[in-house]
Amino acid sequence: MSTPNPRQILPSLAPTLLAMLTLAACTLTGCARSRAEQVRDRSAMVETNLELARDKALSGDVQNSRDIQISHLQTLQFSLSMVNISLASVPYLLTTEDQREIGYSVLDEALGTIDWNIPLAGYAVGGVGGAGGMGGAGLRPFPALFSPQSGLNFGAIQGGNVGNASGTPPPGAMPPGIAR
Repeated sequence: MSTPNPRQILPSLAPTLLAMLTLAACTLTGCARSRAEQVRDRSAMVETNLELARDKALSGDVQNSRDIQISHLQTLQFSLSMVNISLASVPYLLTTEDQREIGYSVLDEALGTIDWNIPLAGYAVGGVGGAGGMGGAGLRPFPALFSPQSGLNFGAIQGGNVGNASGTPPPGAMPPGIAR
């Protein structure tokens, strides 16, 4: 029986260790963190997950598969950059607390979408579905008020045109083109 290599074990434990450290820090500080700080922390966790997935993809054996995975992860990294740019802009472009809360909620949902889509590289090629320019039937779409190309839709939030900010249809809504 061989001894496990610590370099292989540590990266697989990194997300768990990060979550435990975050929980410990939250417990010690009484969770007195602003919504912006919470979203920033989640962004850092998603970035760590992207880096771990990139490292795993780079260690893959099949060049074609590796290229598909790296391309998918680069797209998600660009989306993460748009989240971070939007996050830094929220306090300056959204003037009321309600607007800021909507902005932070949409960005938090966008981070959840990026994190969800990280392991779905094989589904990112071809197909339909996915929103914001990300093809693939298995990918989760971004919220309606966020575009991975342009970030948070500040104008819609400022104008109060948020509708259903999550991007999911309201209960009882019919798909487009279907008459009641």
